[in-house]
Amino acid sequence: MDDATSFLHQAFDEAVAAAGLSADASYWPDLPEGSKLLAVGKAAPAMLQAARARYGPLPSLVVTSEFVDCSALAADVEVHRGSHPVPDERSAAAALAVLGFVSAMSARQALLCLISGGGSALLAAPIEGVTLKDKAALAKALLASGASISEINTVRAATSLVKAGGLLRAAAPALVHTLLVSDVPGDDPAMIASGPTLPQQSDPIAATAVLDRYGIAAPSIRLALKAPMEPIGEPTNSGQISVVASPAVSLASVERWAKRRGIGVRILGDAIEGEARDVARADAKLALNLAWGSQRDQLLLAGGETTVTVRGKAGRGGRNSEYALALAIALDAHPRIWALAADTDGIDGSGPHAGAFVRPSTLADAAERGADARAHLDGHNSATFFAHSGDLLDTGATGTNVNDFRAIFIRAARRD
Repeated sequence: MDDATSFLHQAFDEAVAAAGLSADASYWPDLPEGSKLLAVGKAAPAMLQAARARYGPLPSLVVTSEFVDCSALAADVEVHRGSHPVPDERSAAAALAVLGFVSAMSARQALLCLISGGGSALLAAPIEGVTLKDKAALAKALLASGASISEINTVRAATSLVKAGGLLRAAAPALVHTLLVSDVPGDDPAMIASGPTLPQQSDPIAATAVLDRYGIAAPSIRLALKAPMEPIGEPTNSGQISVVASPAVSLASVERWAKRRGIGVRILGDAIEGEARDVARADAKLALNLAWGSQRDQLLLAGGETTVTVRGKAGRGGRNSEYALALAIALDAHPRIWALAADTDGIDGSGPHAGAFVRPSTLADAAERGADARAHLDGHNSATFFAHSGDLLDTGATGTNVNDFRAIFIRAARRD
């Protein structure tokens, strides 16, 4: 690993570290005796450990991904795993377990919900008229359509019994506090894991509009969305709702870290969306312009969640590795530019890689092994390409999730 690649790896580690929870922080609510802890999402085990360090061994339940290590959790913690990004039978079982865990709570109790990205797929409780098979097919169609995460979660919320405030209502009359690790552009609490504890209702009309926009047939889903909704009273048991970690916080931490090393930093945005390859081309153009005659090392940082519209049969990839491959092609082996695009949860798409590096020699190294960059990009086979070049980033599950981390390092032009 060269010095620039190692630097980018350290920057990623800094971003991940900044997205962790601290037992000593001020955002923790007061909890009465008899309260419970519920953690859902890719960051669930780490969030629960921080909560138990704060409150002690309260009754606790965790729902997380199959890729996340739960070995450090105490033996009394109830653990359920689901599938991500497409729900499966485990996701349905986890939803039932959660509903059982929060049922029969009293007004004298409180439920602290620790919510992070991934919760939408990890908890699958379909509405009447929708089967788990329908939900899985819908998830696959939405992920391949190029829809934004906000659009996807709008549909998820409208087809679920636990999302869009469903969990809040199930826990009534207990007071429900929510601490959130954001993985969505804009950090909207209603979009993080599709807002299971937010005082809100789903929007079937908006969900149907998303299906129309991307030409997704889903006849059983559409029929269920037309069913009359039972009136739901305004929830009165919603307590504190706080976003305690986010892409903006992580990028700011990396910015401070890099500036201490004398590097110029520009944050392009923490909520960037769009087609991964289009974002990459725009970023490459900016990086190439900055590299022209630059006398100072520079770092471009960005976060958010890009999308990949799958055309034809897809290979092995993910939105970050697809971005990285498009970026590598656009940079055309520039000798002073390196980059990293990775998901802070450690899983790009279906994993197990987190993302990929781009080095000046990446295209040549892959070509030596017979890998054509353009063909792999066209086939959405970016992870396979970077396996050939030796540039995949494999971290395993990180224990947090503040969405994509993209960094472009531009080494200064030296004058003799």
